Amino acid sequence: MQYVPRETLPVPIDVLAMLIPTAPGIFGLVKLNPMGATWSEIRPELLNMAALLLLYGGAARRGVAGGARASPGGSRGVNVGARGLVAAVPLCPLGQLGET
Repeated sequence: MQYVPRETLPVPIDVLAMLIPTAPGIFGLVKLNPMGATWSEIRPELLNMAALLLLYGGAARRGVAGGARASPGGSRGVNVGARGLVAAVPLCPLGQLGET
């Protein structure tokens, strides 16, 4: 895979890449380690990741609290606890996992 500098990316692709937490994280680490940047110089990347944390954390919280609950007959393998958190339940006993 060939490395493509950020400056050569089209603006729409660069904006979309900033919505994925790995992009600002990688750009910030590259500035810190090989380029010797200070923490204040990677402030835009840190603010981007903080905004993504609030955005995705809020969406996840709304999804868990809002309506991600199983119906009383429930789907198989899903257990909804008292606070609405979903926990996986094995569909078969552990001793029968390798059997056909």
